[in-house]
Amino acid sequence: MNALSTLARPRGREIRSVWLRVRPYAAAGGVFVVAAFTLTYRLPTSNLNADELTYAAAAREYAHGSYTSNLEHPFVAKYIFGFAQLVLGDGIEAMRITAVASTLIAGMILYAWIASAAGRLPAVAAMAFWLLAPRLLYPEMGPRVDRYGILEPILCLFTIIAMAIGWKWAQTGRWSWMALAGLASGLTVGVKLSGAVVVVGTILFVFMRRRIRAMVQIVSYGAISVVAFLATYAPMGNPIPALKFMLTFQSQHAQNGHLVDVAGVAYQFPPPWALLWFLYYGLGLAASIGFGVAACLCLALIFTRFVRYRPGGRHLATAKGALGGGVEE
Repeated sequence: MNALSTLARPRGREIRSVWLRVRPYAAAGGVFVVAAFTLTYRLPTSNLNADELTYAAAAREYAHGSYTSNLEHPFVAKYIFGFAQLVLGDGIEAMRITAVASTLIAGMILYAWIASAAGRLPAVAAMAFWLLAPRLLYPEMGPRVDRYGILEPILCLFTIIAMAIGWKWAQTGRWSWMALAGLASGLTVGVKLSGAVVVVGTILFVFMRRRIRAMVQIVSYGAISVVAFLATYAPMGNPIPALKFMLTFQSQHAQNGHLVDVAGVAYQFPPPWALLWFLYYGLGLAASIGFGVAACLCLALIFTRFVRYRPGGRHLATAKGALGGGVEE
């Protein structure tokens, strides 16, 4: 009996050791399965969004070599939607499948990024926050706007890719990572102009290194981003008319405002606190509080611990990865 107990103890420790190693992957797999279900449940029959029709028509046009529709936005997402319709058939379903795939891929990239920076358990938390938190934008679209054939799911995917590569560049200082970060950032802006925030975030946490070499790289990064963005217009030949139209449209759009419902009140120009309202409305109270606390901790770390750049830090990587931005230690 004692001999059997002696043999059982090492086997029990071995099983426990294997479980501890496998546990984060099992948790990530569970998050992925639940997210895939919530994203695809009754996907073809979900309410139709007017923007989907616009992007579907423009994407089909782009896929066949004509570039005259929806010039108020850059082209990258519509290239992707056009390719999806060529493969999966014309219609909204192909675009929604692409949006779902983009959201799930973004979650996997986020897991890999945070796992390399802060460990697998924080990576599971970041992945779960990204894939399982509701994203309610309009009531008719339900709690998962990231499953609709609109620009935002593609934008989020490219943003996470760009931030992950930018973080790697900040960690290593290598020119190869800088070039990849510039390419990814340029493509992010090529999805939607609001993607330019990724350029600001990347420059910020690289600039915290306070090195002359970093400044030279930042200038090169900006140049590569611009070239990558302009390259997305290459299929149409001369991009100048399209760029002028887009900038003029967006400028007038900003000047004229956009009617939007904020807390039950219609505003032509939303108040400064509108983003906080949409955060609460889209994520719910508990997640909004958690997001706010994490953001405050992130800012505290920036101002108290990052007076100088120290490679290999792990603290802010977790917060930055969970929030999708910040400055890396």
